Amino acid sequence: MKTLQCPGNHDLTPGFYWRPDFATNYTYNIYLGNKGYMDIGYKMAPRSQFKTPSKFVMLADANVANTTASSLFDAIIYSGAFTASGPIPEISCKLKYDQIIKMFDPRHSNRANLLFNDCHAASFKLHPTGTLWGNTVFQPWK
Repeated sequence: MKTLQCPGNHDLTPGFYWRPDFATNYTYNIYLGNKGYMDIGYKMAPRSQFKTPSKFVMLADANVANTTASSLFDAIIYSGAFTASGPIPEISCKLKYDQIIKMFDPRHSNRANLLFNDCHAASFKLHPTGTLWGNTVFQPWK
């Protein structure tokens, strides 16, 4: 399957344990339909539940050299909204910088391509944009 492979990079990370034939060089947000998370109470939120879908990162260029990145990333500062039935607040869009710097790959002129929940994609330099609850955060819109 070549659907989720960046044409500018041919290095791939191994597939999921249930799909060993699947390999990619993108990483997707673990809160978007991961069965393991759903089994422990997280919900698959419909797009209408997101207050700011243009700020929620769904997919990014993966750092395939970091095997812990695999095809999933878990870098959200506040994931509690994914266990509730209310709206997903903007705070859930803020990403832990120390995690994304390991998981995302700025392979396009020192920038990483990100795909957002409103289906737009953009290229960003990975840099700290603030702090929250003792964590350095990355907010692509800043």
